[in-house]
Amino acid sequence: MSIEIRDLSFSYGTRRCGGAGEPYDVLRHIDLDVPDGTLVNVLGPNGAGKSTLFRCLLNLEEGYSGSIRVSGRDLRAMTARERAREVAFIPQSHDAVYDYSVLDMVLMSTAPEVGLFGTPSAEQERRAWEALERVGIARLAHRPATQVSGGEQQLALIARALAQNARTIIMDEPTSALDYGNTMRVLACVRQLAREGLSIVQSTHQPDQAFLFADTVVALSRGRVRATGDPKDVISKELVEELYGIDVSICSLFDDRVRVCVPASEL
Repeated sequence: MSIEIRDLSFSYGTRRCGGAGEPYDVLRHIDLDVPDGTLVNVLGPNGAGKSTLFRCLLNLEEGYSGSIRVSGRDLRAMTARERAREVAFIPQSHDAVYDYSVLDMVLMSTAPEVGLFGTPSAEQERRAWEALERVGIARLAHRPATQVSGGEQQLALIARALAQNARTIIMDEPTSALDYGNTMRVLACVRQLAREGLSIVQSTHQPDQAFLFADTVVALSRGRVRATGDPKDVISKELVEELYGIDVSICSLFDDRVRVCVPASEL
């Protein structure tokens, strides 16, 4: 098992309501297993707790109750270097400021191994090149990171996570700023990596993406898991209405190999 979460709760403290302070629980009693080689989509509206869940998984929020185990070890007992060997993070987008190359961008993932004043070894460079090949952008290795498209930058971030040698990748809405073509390319790449044995947890607002690519869906609302399981078993008209407040129909295509959500008002 790559990740095991048990009774995870987190609060940012209190919020004022009618002049009195009351607990502000962002996550409440979350249980979740992420097996090796699984692509998990966390589905939920803004404010559902998705980003806070990820911050806990990255140990950026330490005041949580419950437990998070990564590869059998308590996350809080691991050093930063040990966590970097297990879990990689890919943000929504990355705006390169300096003209370092795509290859250098990928090599930055080796920093926990290299140290502050070290330089990457031949083995680490080999891993970086292999990662670029794996996501299909080795041709961009020497191009400045400021001169590649948004989709190519996201693929470079995936390559950076692969070069880090982590077995689990956390992705925060990785396609939110991409056009349709780049979205499909990135998601297809992510699905293939899961098939090769990596464990991937990514957030999304798109039920259709979960239908197409995910092995497991976790529906999160107001800090609680509302449902979890196979997308076809979990994503329903009622669930989408609960999460997003919109009436939809779930349409089946190609002998139920594909399902899509269509706003009921458009039918």
